[in-house]
Amino acid sequence: MEAYVDYVNRSLPRGKETRMLYDYKNQIIGEMSKRADELEARGLKDEKVINDLIISEYPDLGKDFLHYVKKKTAARKAGRSVLFNVLFTAAYLIVVVSAYLAISFSTRAWGQTWVIMVDGAILPAVYYIYRAADKFAQMRRVFHWFARLFMASDVMLLTICVFLFAIGVLQLPKSWLIIILGVAIMMLADGIFASSMGEPLVIFSWLSYIPAVAAMLFIVICAAGIVPWTVGWILVPASLIFDVAIIVIRVIRNSKHREEVQDPWKEN
Repeated sequence: MEAYVDYVNRSLPRGKETRMLYDYKNQIIGEMSKRADELEARGLKDEKVINDLIISEYPDLGKDFLHYVKKKTAARKAGRSVLFNVLFTAAYLIVVVSAYLAISFSTRAWGQTWVIMVDGAILPAVYYIYRAADKFAQMRRVFHWFARLFMASDVMLLTICVFLFAIGVLQLPKSWLIIILGVAIMMLADGIFASSMGEPLVIFSWLSYIPAVAAMLFIVICAAGIVPWTVGWILVPASLIFDVAIIVIRVIRNSKHREEVQDPWKEN
């Protein structure tokens, strides 16, 4: 035991002993002692051989301790983050409910103030879904589809918030157009998000999104009276032409790339 204690003390940082350093020393010494008992149970009796063998299994305790500190610090930060999110969400909901009751009783506009409760409950979900999307985006490519799904869900939740505010508070006519516009924005956001992550087949998403977004914009701007229906329909065939242009450009680029790859082989 003394040999392990001496080795651990010599290998780890000296000076004021922190709680984390104290716990790490106890952990390592405990592992060494347990390992020694295992070797003795297997028939190895020479104490010096056992000590040398076990110490050789821990060649760089200083580096291992830095990894231990990093892991423990990350775990503590994660725990504090979870606690903060729980407390913040609880405080936020209390504020939302208080604002809803105060405004409702003072204005008696119960037919409009319900939006405060519904949108107030949706907004925290928007934040946590965004955090989840960001987390999946930082992981391996196989998880990027989850990031795209969460990001699309986030856009639609925000769209619903705006839609409910428009019909409940502003009471805007043709508020249903917000939902169509939100779907169009969701497609564009997904395409941009996928492109930023370097998805290999994102071109096929864009080829399907462009005509769909054009058709939705056609409905929105014409139904809202921004552009006459007799003019707005041009968006749809224009989007198909744009798709064809993208395909032609991609084919030309691929053919040039293929020629550049083949030419060196021909020279050889």
